[in-house]
Amino acid sequence: MSRSRDIFGMTTSGFLSVVLVNVALVIALGFGLHQVQVEFEREARAEAALAETRNLVGLCRDVYVAMGQYTTTRSQKYRETCGQESRQISLTLKRLKLLVSEDSANVATMTRVQGLVARELQFSREGLELIDQPTLCSGFFRLRHTYKQIRQLEVDLQAEITSLNLKEVTVQSHRARDIASQVVRLTLTIAMLINGAMALLSAFAVIRPRPLFPLGPFR
Repeated sequence: MSRSRDIFGMTTSGFLSVVLVNVALVIALGFGLHQVQVEFEREARAEAALAETRNLVGLCRDVYVAMGQYTTTRSQKYRETCGQESRQISLTLKRLKLLVSEDSANVATMTRVQGLVARELQFSREGLELIDQPTLCSGFFRLRHTYKQIRQLEVDLQAEITSLNLKEVTVQSHRARDIASQVVRLTLTIAMLINGAMALLSAFAVIRPRPLFPLGPFR
């Protein structure tokens, strides 16, 4: 006894098989798209964190330069620059901490970075107080020591920021996003092939010619 072809010219079991395959492909497609989004966001956070680290190092250097200019000129413009840059350093550090907080491997490094930045800001304030003294000669050697400490802190800060491996995270996320995109494209290709084959089979089953004498010309 032949099986009935009651759904688009296909057997019920064949039709259900195609439906299940399509459901599996939809799930795979959803997973691939989710991974693309996750890696895109991770890469964007890493790139933003890289920008903040460059900004942080630049601001610390600007404070050092402004202190040197204030030492030689006693111009309030440079003292105000030190204050403005110090406030920007605090804001930049907060943004950087938020960007790398999801990576547990960076927690200890960020703690050290915060400590280094706090010490540098403290030394900067102490340096400005020494410069503001009526007779700078009395604190000249302390000021020189403060400058050396700030320079060493900048070297240590650069080393800690490098250890965050943000560039490596960016490269890894980009590679993972490419792989997920390839999975999505492959899933879409398979889905189109399967559904195309299903449409052709259904069309063939509907339009194929039927015999004029199904029981033969004579009984």
